[in-house]
Amino acid sequence: RVPAMEFIPLKDIKTMSENNERLRELGGTAKLVIDVVSYDNAYHRAMLHSLGDCVVCDTHAEAKRLAYDKNKKNAGALLKVVSLDGTSIDKAGKLTGGSSQGLADKANRFTRADIDTWRKEKEKLETEMLKLKSVQQIINEESSVHSQKQRHERDMANLKEDYKDVEAKVKRFQDEMTSIGDALDPLIPERVATEKSIKVFEAKVVELDAKIHDIHDEIYAEFSKCVGVKNIREHEEERETRRKKQAEAKAEFASQRARLVELLDYEKSRDNDAAIKRHEKDIQKCEKEIEALETELEKTNQSTTEKKTQLKELDGELKRAKDDARNVERELQSLKELNAEANDERERFSRLINAKNNHLDALRGSRLDVLKNASMELLDIPRVAQLAAGSGAKTKKSSSRKRKSSGDDEEENEEEDAMDVDAPKGEYDTDENYAVDYSNLKPELRLASDQAQRDRLDAEMRDECNERAATLEKLEPNMKALEQYDQILEKEKRQATEIENAREKLNACQISFQEIGETRSARFRGAFEHVEKRISETYQELTKGAAHPTGGQAFLTLENSDEPFLGGVNFTAMPPSKRYREMEMLSGGEKTIAALALLFAIHSYRASPFFVLDEVDAALDKSNVEKMARFVRSKSLGKDGTQSIVISLKDNFYDKAESLVGVSRDQREACSKVLTFDLTQFAETA
Repeated sequence: RVPAMEFIPLKDIKTMSENNERLRELGGTAKLVIDVVSYDNAYHRAMLHSLGDCVVCDTHAEAKRLAYDKNKKNAGALLKVVSLDGTSIDKAGKLTGGSSQGLADKANRFTRADIDTWRKEKEKLETEMLKLKSVQQIINEESSVHSQKQRHERDMANLKEDYKDVEAKVKRFQDEMTSIGDALDPLIPERVATEKSIKVFEAKVVELDAKIHDIHDEIYAEFSKCVGVKNIREHEEERETRRKKQAEAKAEFASQRARLVELLDYEKSRDNDAAIKRHEKDIQKCEKEIEALETELEKTNQSTTEKKTQLKELDGELKRAKDDARNVERELQSLKELNAEANDERERFSRLINAKNNHLDALRGSRLDVLKNASMELLDIPRVAQLAAGSGAKTKKSSSRKRKSSGDDEEENEEEDAMDVDAPKGEYDTDENYAVDYSNLKPELRLASDQAQRDRLDAEMRDECNERAATLEKLEPNMKALEQYDQILEKEKRQATEIENAREKLNACQISFQEIGETRSARFRGAFEHVEKRISETYQELTKGAAHPTGGQAFLTLENSDEPFLGGVNFTAMPPSKRYREMEMLSGGEKTIAALALLFAIHSYRASPFFVLDEVDAALDKSNVEKMARFVRSKSLGKDGTQSIVISLKDNFYDKAESLVGVSRDQREACSKVLTFDLTQFAETA
């Protein structure tokens, strides 16, 4: 985009009254720029406005002498000095461009006393300047006064002309009145005599008119009576009135006839053939356009008819589809009702099956408890199918009974039998091992089908078992030793299994924790290395400029490089041409630039879809704001760019944006108003 420029009308431009002749007598090689440039005289006022107080010289030293020497001939005059080697010193004493001979010349150019004096003068001038009106106010007031002056001058000139005309008219009228008065003086006596004679004559005329009227009335009495008027004079007056009206009508007719004749002659003199041909061509063109429009109208009507037909067909299809949908919905509703009934029935059967299965499981559990109790009590229960381990157990039991019958070392055999009665693990885990062989039972026990009979036989057998248990208790043997041993052994196995499982879980947790720690450390180091590499590049890009082409330096360090999560991260930033300082010692703008560099460096590792920056340029000066704006714009363009939403109050920041959104107060509506402006249509110039 073209930068802001100031346009001043050439006729209203303010210039020096004339060039200051003292500036031509400065000596040396100093000359006024207006004297060494060539231009068109039409732009003399513009050249005086721009270059009237500008001086050009050969060397940098001479330019400084002219600008800063207290004893110069132009003391008290404000001028701009330019040298041939590019040095430019404005009216405020600001030096730009050119070349210097080193830091020594810069340091020795001014003394401390000069600096203190100029500082005091600066403060005094700043105080006086604050009391003055702003340049814009002065310009506005001057423009207003100048426009009022021009308007008053024009009004004054017009009034002077009017005054001269009025004076001439008054003088002319006075002369005419004097001449008329001179001419009327001798006519006054004649006028008096004439007026007297006129009065006498008028009296005679009135008398004669009365006599004439009487005579006319006598003569035309019968005629007046026939006509229906009072006297002949009334009839003549009416006749005269009609005659005047006829004359007026004839005159109007004659004027109308003359006007029509002139119009006819004018029309005859005109070249109407070309106009007629042109109008005929226009008529033909309009007829063709009408035909084309009629054809298009017919096509449109035909298309509309077809569309209406298609619409009717689609309406019919829509109605049929709605009917089908309603039928499908009714069928779906009936199917849903049937499905609900089937689900209810299925749930009922499921509950019934679950109840039966639970009862069956309870019976199986009871049978298993019986078998296990029998095994612990050394009771041999015949089964239909026996495992190999089970047959081995039976062999041990039979051998132990044989040893009992022989009577040799009866107690030792009992202990051996107690150690051998444990059934192998998993012996009762299948239904085949549950199957009991009832063929050896008595027929009355095997064939008992009635519940009452079974209950009676069960009671008899329980009574018999109780009697035998009582007999055994009298013998005082420890019949529960094997049961207690089995319980302790089972508890020991269960606890050993739980310990082993706990060890496996602990090992797995330790391995997972170690893997997560390694992954976390690897990811952190990868992110840290990336940010550490990018932070310096980003900070240099944000701080480099014409005076410092390499920019500043910034880097990150870990407090604990071996265990990074046990320590923090140190961020150090060194602005251009400044030594190392703590981050707290930096200025607000330097902290802002450092924080933005860290933010953009972190963003480069895991890019987010957009940024929201809220007045991050508040503490930055103009140059740093422009640097940051260029950096944000460069990161926002391109296919991989990031959308940036920036809230800013500085025009040299938001004029780099692609679109603007402003919020203001609407006084009439008493609410906020949002204004938008698209800047993409204004291409930025190089």
